[in-house]
Amino acid sequence: MVATAYGMDTDRDFAEIKHDLLQKAKANPEGFIKSFDDPSVKMRSKIKSAANYKIISLDKDAIRWFDTGQQIISVPAGMDPLDVFVRYCMTEKAVPIVEEIEKQLQ
Repeated sequence: MVATAYGMDTDRDFAEIKHDLLQKAKANPEGFIKSFDDPSVKMRSKIKSAANYKIISLDKDAIRWFDTGQQIISVPAGMDPLDVFVRYCMTEKAVPIVEEIEKQLQ
């Protein structure tokens, strides 16, 4: 989960992932440890998995359901779609969206 949240490719040898995580931990030990309990890290990982499994698409102008193309939220110009969607998913308004993503990830 933490490797995914840091944007690491998890489709490679475990030793390589472990090495990269160790480098992150050495660079910022306190932040690295805190990331295991950070709800936004968990949400970021969930969203990246949903994008990888073609449940949602993270486009530069909007977040959409992959299968229907229906827009979930728009992304303001110049903003990172993943960051915008993580913040949105942490709100009460997004509970049905997050529940649907979790259901499809199972």
